[in-house]
Amino acid sequence: MLEVGPHTPHTPAQAEAVEWLRDKPRAILGIGCGIGKSRIAIDTLHFQMLVGDCQSVLVLAPKNASLITWPAEIEKWAPGLKVNVLNQTWEWDDSDVYVLHYDIVKKLVAFIKKTKFWPCDAVIIDECTVARNPEAVRMVQLAPVLQRAKFVYGLTGTPRPNTEADVYGQCQAVFQSDNPFGDSKHRFERAYFEQGYMRWDKTLKDGAKEEIREKLEGRMLCMKSSDYLDLPDIAYVDVPIKFPRALRTQYDELKEKLFLELEDGEITAVSAGVLVNKLLQFTSGSIYEQVPHPTIEGKMLKKVHHLHDLKTKALLKIKERPLLVMRNFQSTDVPGAVHLTPDNVPDWNAKKIPLAIGHPGGIGISVNLQAGGSTLCWHTPTYSLLDRIQAEARLWRMGQKDPVVVYRLLVENTVDIAVEAAVAMKDTEQDALMNALSITRKL
Repeated sequence: MLEVGPHTPHTPAQAEAVEWLRDKPRAILGIGCGIGKSRIAIDTLHFQMLVGDCQSVLVLAPKNASLITWPAEIEKWAPGLKVNVLNQTWEWDDSDVYVLHYDIVKKLVAFIKKTKFWPCDAVIIDECTVARNPEAVRMVQLAPVLQRAKFVYGLTGTPRPNTEADVYGQCQAVFQSDNPFGDSKHRFERAYFEQGYMRWDKTLKDGAKEEIREKLEGRMLCMKSSDYLDLPDIAYVDVPIKFPRALRTQYDELKEKLFLELEDGEITAVSAGVLVNKLLQFTSGSIYEQVPHPTIEGKMLKKVHHLHDLKTKALLKIKERPLLVMRNFQSTDVPGAVHLTPDNVPDWNAKKIPLAIGHPGGIGISVNLQAGGSTLCWHTPTYSLLDRIQAEARLWRMGQKDPVVVYRLLVENTVDIAVEAAVAMKDTEQDALMNALSITRKL
């Protein structure tokens, strides 16, 4: 059994995953937060280096993970490997691992063309759900790099954040010409999905879910955190908020207006998203409006209309500290809250920040926050299952010593309730996929 870590032996789950992965040059690890998917990938490629099959590795990751998590993980599990974080320096040297965040993929491609050199024969795509749209600019730019790699491993805790359709882009990124679903996302969707009444709302055809899972066997390994880890208890506390009559009238009028506008045009995912987000802005306390710039023709400015602070008042009644607040909109502010950034994560983990606030997409991926607290509050419900799972897993993970409490501020009879119900349904589907492809099936 492969064991290259310097100090700590693999957990049983890690050992099984490494054993599954070691003879696969390309694979997706759909492994829950806290099991150790980064270590599994590091140890597997470190072994390939030791036997001479791999020279160097490129790690693609979200920004905070590339700056904080990956350098620390590599130092912890493979301290002999030299790491070059390309966010900070741009040169090919004798490094074993190069780390890059997705926002500057274009710069990487330009640098490869300029130097006419590419040292990496292995790529780790961290949080590979970023690849679920294969036509995104960054994925098109990365395609030549991924095609040339000898080893490509995609890592994610949520392989299906919204629907089974999300697996296509991830398979395209990892397997390239060997994508089990072919080279066309359009043909993939026609084969497995019925187009809904609202066009963007696709539903699986009968038997499609089982066919998709069969094609993923041997290519995607899934492990649920709750099946393998002794995690602390987690409790959800919904905090109901009731609009006074005047706000209720305003909300109902806005909703009616938005739905009328939606019905007048083509219903797309974008237009539906605009509607939902506008109503979420209202329940959160402020609404954004685009207004013309007073002096620059053609330029628009964002104007914020403050409506209420009901959620902020409810939040401040939560007594637990430290408290981590997740917000969706920049206009959301909480008196006394410190905006969480990569620079002050150590202060949070040292319990020096009693009240922190951030966006789930900004701090909710691959950053360890469990040492700093065990209480989280959703100021606004998120429609993204990926954001929800990843944000809560910052606290609810291995190393957390206390039960975790998650507060959800929800305005009664509004979009808040609808979004929470929709995310709950997607959570059930996520569990179904994870169970179907679980390592316990001994692929």
